[in-house]
Amino acid sequence: DEVVFDYDATTQSLSTDGYLLFNRGNKEVNKLALYGKPKLSVYVAELLTPSNPMIMNYTAPQSEDKDGSLMFYVNAVSTTGETLNKDSLFYNIFFDNELQTLYPDEYESLKEEMVDIPVNYSDYRDIIANGSMHILVIYSFGVDKVGVRAVYHSGSSTTYSDIVYSDGSTMSGIQPSPVTGASSVTYYDLSGRRIGRPCKGLFIKTTKWSNGKTTTEKVVIK
Repeated sequence: DEVVFDYDATTQSLSTDGYLLFNRGNKEVNKLALYGKPKLSVYVAELLTPSNPMIMNYTAPQSEDKDGSLMFYVNAVSTTGETLNKDSLFYNIFFDNELQTLYPDEYESLKEEMVDIPVNYSDYRDIIANGSMHILVIYSFGVDKVGVRAVYHSGSSTTYSDIVYSDGSTMSGIQPSPVTGASSVTYYDLSGRRIGRPCKGLFIKTTKWSNGKTTTEKVVIK
């Protein structure tokens, strides 16, 4: 027999005094589950906050010929122990207290600028993901500490972990301002000569940001 439900607009729920049978197949009774007086209600996803990343090692760039690297873990687990959907889990990178953008001229596998980096993304060279373990090549000079923050997008809501830094410190409850824009970009060759319009090769890129900070990094232009 068909099951007829009553709808309660106030609670947005369906209920019946009958029974709801889940059956395997449609020719004979092969009960999977039987519910008496079932009530169905709208599922509201719980707002979950990702757990803090763990930084295992940070090596700062030593010279134009020796890049730095950051090794860290982002586990797909909330602060209360629930498993997170890895397709909705990302991470941010911070230099000191500034949220960073990864650019295609530095990370050649990228097709566009990236701030929220998917935990599943890996180019197996500069941005490496192996399960919950991640390695990111660092090109910028003059950075005192590097931070990582987990980001979880759930529907129209976004939650953040604390920012965990390479010096062992954490920052919570504060959303640092992103680098707002570059006021000037200058390229130099490895001999220190300024290059007006770099072509193919290895160059040193110096960026002066609108907030007064200056960063220097090695880029390869193909």
